Amino acid sequence: MTFKGFRIALLATAACAVPHGAMAQDSAAADATSDEASREIIVTANKRNESVQKVPSSIAVVGAADLERKNIAGVEQLSTAVPGFVYRGGFNPTNTSLSIRGISTLSFSRSIEPSVGTVIDGVVIGLQGPNLFNFNDVSRVEVLRGPQGTLFGINASAGILNIATEEPGNELSVKVGASYAQRDQVDLYGAVGGPLAGDKLRLRVSGYYKRYDDYVDNLCTGESLNGDEQYGLRAKLIFEPDDLTKMTINADAAWDRSDCCSPVFIKLVPGRSN
Repeated sequence: MTFKGFRIALLATAACAVPHGAMAQDSAAADATSDEASREIIVTANKRNESVQKVPSSIAVVGAADLERKNIAGVEQLSTAVPGFVYRGGFNPTNTSLSIRGISTLSFSRSIEPSVGTVIDGVVIGLQGPNLFNFNDVSRVEVLRGPQGTLFGINASAGILNIATEEPGNELSVKVGASYAQRDQVDLYGAVGGPLAGDKLRLRVSGYYKRYDDYVDNLCTGESLNGDEQYGLRAKLIFEPDDLTKMTINADAAWDRSDCCSPVFIKLVPGRSN
């Protein structure tokens, strides 16, 4: 009788202890959620700095921390973080196509005006070639879904890819990084920025270099294909003589040397022209 009573008391104590632990976890999760919610996300979807909650359109934002944490180095990898965004590569690195919600320009040519526009620091890029833009020194990437022709012109019937690069600060800052992987894959990047004349004139310069060896072997000719080498430089100069005036000058240059996009035949169907 005594043992039975002790067992019942012990179970009752455990049952009472579980809700308190769950309530403590829920309280901690609620605090973490409130901290995340209190962080205001500033975007330039309407060509001005404003909170993402005030933008009257469907928008996805990926910040610099998320780009680094998810190892998103370029536009071709952005689909891993933005639902409904698709990157289609062609046989030439500049013959690419972007798709938002299944709407795109299904023509692989560098001279075709795309349905998804690309905007870099407020400047609309008319052709598809700049889709090779590297994310080594980017503060955030915004994907606006749906027609955006009112603000961004004709090449925005499906949406806009809006890229904002890092701005130079009032103090000297330096950022460097490097990685190495199999097949001699090398990624190098760096950036330096700061004031040139007090807080009125500021400059930031960044660069990157990335390469990897060929990974497709042609058994007939002995050649190796599908290697890639990219490198580029970027500079941003900001002049703010007073609180009401801000002038920004951007310069970008990028090079890509690749044996790109060679298909691999898994099998040949008998009786068909291969």
